[in-house]
Amino acid sequence: MLHSSLKHDHSTGTWSCSADVTITQLSAIAASNGTITSPNYPRSYSKNLNCQWQITVPTGKKVKLSFVHMDLEYRSSCSYDYVELRNGFNPYYSRIIGRYCGTTIPSPKYSSSNKMLVKFNSDYHRSGTGFKANWKAVDYGGENTDNCKFVLHLF
Repeated sequence: MLHSSLKHDHSTGTWSCSADVTITQLSAIAASNGTITSPNYPRSYSKNLNCQWQITVPTGKKVKLSFVHMDLEYRSSCSYDYVELRNGFNPYYSRIIGRYCGTTIPSPKYSSSNKMLVKFNSDYHRSGTGFKANWKAVDYGGENTDNCKFVLHLF
């Protein structure tokens, strides 16, 4: 069962899931732009978190998400604490855009539709100060829609 617990700080415009989360939190956001943060950001996030944000931008647009800060427990496979981005809302079957951990800030990421799922997971061990990411609706074709590049040659 998913419980919704979304906190919106009107003074900063940021969205985060509850700081005392120990079960899955699902939050839906429908807007043209915003900021999401890990719980307690910029202080250390709690252990055993599983937060999900469903970002929906207007039809005909795509989501551009840019990380501003990243301080999560590092493991090369990003299997302990991580932020995972997916095209669409299915946490198991939607195509993975990427999974990120550590302190390296990833380049901006784009959805292939008007929906992006952001998952944040922490385990029982170490925690950092978390993450902060800005997102906005962008036009198709106006910016890179995917992290893949290809050239099509027609003969």
